[in-house]
Amino acid sequence: MKIFIEAPIGYSSGLAEIDVLPEHTIGEIKAQVCNAFNINPATVALMYGGMVLNDNMTIGQYGIPENARLALMPYDIIGGIDVKRLIEEREYIKSQFPMVAARNDPPTIYEGMIKCEEGPVVELAKKGVWPFTEYVKFHLFRMDLPLEYPLKPPVVTWLTDINHPNIVPRVPGAVCVSTLGKSWNPNLRLSAVVNSLIFLLTDPNPYSVYRDEKCLKAAEICRKYGFPKRRNDIDRKNINYVNIPQQESAQTGIEDKQKFKIRKRK
Repeated sequence: MKIFIEAPIGYSSGLAEIDVLPEHTIGEIKAQVCNAFNINPATVALMYGGMVLNDNMTIGQYGIPENARLALMPYDIIGGIDVKRLIEEREYIKSQFPMVAARNDPPTIYEGMIKCEEGPVVELAKKGVWPFTEYVKFHLFRMDLPLEYPLKPPVVTWLTDINHPNIVPRVPGAVCVSTLGKSWNPNLRLSAVVNSLIFLLTDPNPYSVYRDEKCLKAAEICRKYGFPKRRNDIDRKNINYVNIPQQESAQTGIEDKQKFKIRKRK
């Protein structure tokens, strides 16, 4: 049967496709995949469903089904990340936001669709006022959890074109919301991050604007219509111009990564 194994964080990203038998051990499979990725097998573990797999047990003993997706994770990352919390976060996100889903296991990468569904933005969009007409449409975003999570906040990348004072599309971290910055604390959950992204579409802040032509133009219109509507702590006499983070563009899911084909052992 066929299973898939995702490359670990910190190595050349990739997705291994491997044919296995129920009697193959986790250690045997790990050795083959590590050889393909040029990784020392003594430094990593295979994980499935948030659980570290024992090298001496078999695929059959774990009941791993065909087309299952496993993760190859360095031991130092496993030791520093709360896998139980990651699983709990994933289940809560699934229950609250059906259009947001984890893209790997353990869940450290999410992608989802959100839009503005209430408030003055919706009324302005109905009248055809730009850029609010964009905010009521579905937008795709990606959320990556750093190795230091939850001590450090997720990195959000907006993947849909948008004209917004606080968002620069396809630039990791170029989503200006306090939840991902000064207001972040380790007790916050990922659901709070998703809610804050929806809030950005519902109530943009044109007084804290990225130094980007589209952002500046959108901010001008937002100020004209009195945004933000729901915040009283904004200094409306001054505008804070924010530099765009200098990072490489994020990839959009494991399907984009290089794939490896590994045949089963004879």
